[in-house]
Amino acid sequence: MLPSDLQHHALSACRGTLASLGLALALLGPSVAGPQESQKNSPNPVALVNQQPIAVKEADILSQQLLKLRFDQLNSEQQQSVMQILIDQELLLQRAEKLDLLSTDPGLRKAAVAAAIDQVVTDFLAQPPTETLLQQFYLNQSSVFETPERVAVDALLVKSPAGIKDAKTLLASGSNTTQIAERLDLDYLLPRSLLPIHMLHRQLGTSLASALLEFKQVGQTQAINLDQGLYIFQISQRQAPVLPRYEAIRNSVLLEYKRRGRDQALNSKLDQLWHSAQIIVAEVQ
Repeated sequence: MLPSDLQHHALSACRGTLASLGLALALLGPSVAGPQESQKNSPNPVALVNQQPIAVKEADILSQQLLKLRFDQLNSEQQQSVMQILIDQELLLQRAEKLDLLSTDPGLRKAAVAAAIDQVVTDFLAQPPTETLLQQFYLNQSSVFETPERVAVDALLVKSPAGIKDAKTLLASGSNTTQIAERLDLDYLLPRSLLPIHMLHRQLGTSLASALLEFKQVGQTQAINLDQGLYIFQISQRQAPVLPRYEAIRNSVLLEYKRRGRDQALNSKLDQLWHSAQIIVAEVQ
């Protein structure tokens, strides 16, 4: 099959899928704002369907999706096929509006909402940030990109009354956790290496980990007496949060900027819609 035949087959298959699935796929087209909103003021439309224009932009979007070319780069046969699909979509959408399907069919409402969200996000992503803006975002949100604080802790638990008595004697004499572990044959509660704070909370529990971290001094042996027994610990090393160089994590900064920007763009659009709409909420009985 020749490339042109493949393209024609793709266009025919697309229209066939559209016909079989009906309006649901039509709603997933370039815009769900409706012809009266997104297309009414479009200059030089490629077609009019019941006096509703189909914009060149929509033809370009569909052409790019199907053939990876702009509409004006297609030959006459390809343009005619793309136009046929666009007209199908417009007719189906108008039919849906006439039957009030968008307000009565939950599945179509979900499809319309999803397409509207995609459009808002697409508009935001169409404006890539400047390098200056990205670097400022990196500085303003530095805590997001920092490697977390890490702490190395030798932690022991003595449960028996006799063991607790011996441990307190050893502590009074200045013994450290290593010496106490050897004398009382105790196992360490944590790996003896730098761990992120959340791992301390997971391994020891929030209350004990928070109490342990209140002791700032490195190298000093401390003890906490709780219901489970006597906890003995020594912070052997603390590693402060580290902010990597912007150049080293630029891609991560860009991804986070886009993620937050998409959320902010959608929230802003929703705020605009709320302020411009007349909304009456019924009282809950």
